[in-house]
Amino acid sequence: LLADDDAEVRAQAARVLVDFPHHAATEQRLVPALADASPRVRMYSALSLGRCGRGQSIPALLELLEQNDDRDPTLRHAAVVGLTGIGDANALGAALDGDPPRAVRLGVALALRRLKHPTVARLLTDDDPHIVLSAARAVHDESIDEAMPALAAMVDSDLLRTASDVLDPLARRVVNANYRLGNPAALINLAADQQAAEFARTDAL
Repeated sequence: LLADDDAEVRAQAARVLVDFPHHAATEQRLVPALADASPRVRMYSALSLGRCGRGQSIPALLELLEQNDDRDPTLRHAAVVGLTGIGDANALGAALDGDPPRAVRLGVALALRRLKHPTVARLLTDDDPHIVLSAARAVHDESIDEAMPALAAMVDSDLLRTASDVLDPLARRVVNANYRLGNPAALINLAADQQAAEFARTDAL
């Protein structure tokens, strides 16, 4: 039924196939469905691959993130849930090697956040401020203790001294990371830094 002419039949087939225990065979049928013309088929295929929990489908889910290019947040969410269900943080870390596209890096950041894995700290130095913020939210909001020092070290980052839409939420998390870790010298230096945003200096104080 994954080859049915009706897109909704294909979508529901992708949704229920994972209820059967033959995950290796199911995965072989669901991976090609990630390229289906119907977004619902692609969504259910990604979600079901996460429930299969097999690492062999990680490249296909990363490809889905790249092809979607953040245009459809529902498809991005499905790919992230699929990657989270597989749960291979080492493979997700390896996916960050070699300068992957922005949509892939963001998807990996969101999956690592769900897994509460410290590898997400690698994205605190990303070139895209919004991905940096996603990584900071993961570390801070999910209390990923192993990555908290890397977040606290961003007290010297240029992003805390550059006007942008990520400045406020990023600065508050960086300041609070230093507070959690008990780094008074870092907070004093930030409070005294006239190049830093005023609210960040106030928070640090």
